[in-house]
Amino acid sequence: MHKFVFNPLLLIALFLSASLPAQAADQSKHPVVVDDKSSFEIEEKIVELAVAEAEDEHEPIVIRTRRGAEFEFTLEPQDGYHSKSYESMPPKLRRKFQEKRILFLTKTATILDRAELAFGFGNLVRERFYFIKTFGIGPLLKKSPIDHLAESSLAPGEKPRSEIRQRGVQIISHMLSSIDRQLWEKAPILTRQNEWSVPLNITLIGIAGNKGTGLGGFLSFGFNFGYNYSDKTLAFEILGAVEKFEHAYTPTAMIGFIPKLGFISRLQKEDEDPTGLRKAKTNYIAGLPLYLYDSPEEVGMGTNTLFFAFPQFINMGMQYKTTSYTKPLIRITATSFKPRSYKLYLGLPTKLKAACSRLFTRHK
Repeated sequence: MHKFVFNPLLLIALFLSASLPAQAADQSKHPVVVDDKSSFEIEEKIVELAVAEAEDEHEPIVIRTRRGAEFEFTLEPQDGYHSKSYESMPPKLRRKFQEKRILFLTKTATILDRAELAFGFGNLVRERFYFIKTFGIGPLLKKSPIDHLAESSLAPGEKPRSEIRQRGVQIISHMLSSIDRQLWEKAPILTRQNEWSVPLNITLIGIAGNKGTGLGGFLSFGFNFGYNYSDKTLAFEILGAVEKFEHAYTPTAMIGFIPKLGFISRLQKEDEDPTGLRKAKTNYIAGLPLYLYDSPEEVGMGTNTLFFAFPQFINMGMQYKTTSYTKPLIRITATSFKPRSYKLYLGLPTKLKAACSRLFTRHK
């Protein structure tokens, strides 16, 4: 059994977010899903059992991270999540969608959980910055109401969360809710997908516009770590991407660079070139360090910090959409870590591709 661990080595400190109501689940006896590092197959089995139990008992599912945060999700569309595509699906596909949905949310919660302190710290600094600017420093010496919230509803023996951690959980909860809404809307797409991946990019940004008029976009370079559970193979990609301005829901103007970390589910067809151009729409959400990514073959999310983009703080209020074009330059798949178990795919220009191919050709 091949191990696959979502353990990103880098999570960027995020300076930005808004203070939002917590949606973390309380202690309960509902079916619980905990991200499991042993193997992808075991994770799938854990989710399958939890979904089956939740359906039988008509109970919600609780996703619990390794840091102890809990997030509750029902198996029925909630208010505002109405999905005609889901309602038209047969029972077998509905079950498959629920399993992939809960697995997607579990892996996403695991990634975001690593940045709990960064989310909370960024939110606290941003709030205090505006508070001092408006009221001065005196009122900050008093205990914040969120300190009491962090100490409430604790299970026996559970330590109270710090204000920063509590804020981080609030933000992650709201981000998961936004992602879950997209999953409901893309239910048929999610049931067909067979590859999970974690992209990590460095992105140059220069964008300006309002409504349908604008120019500029993003230029990215990075890596993609994935697992194809149809072929049971690990996948590694070196990527280049361009994003073009499409629409700004608020007046938008920004310049700088941003690190981006995401989680994507896609359909990788056997008869298609795995290094082919991937076109998608990317929505950047105002008030959250979050973007949502989707196409006919992909559904995904990501988080980024705008700390290195000007104007700071103000750019968190900007909401806009881009059309992205992602090109895998190199893709390597492997069924194990043995030297001859890998396959190499090159998406480079023809001459460079031929030169690289010769490097991997055995000469007698």
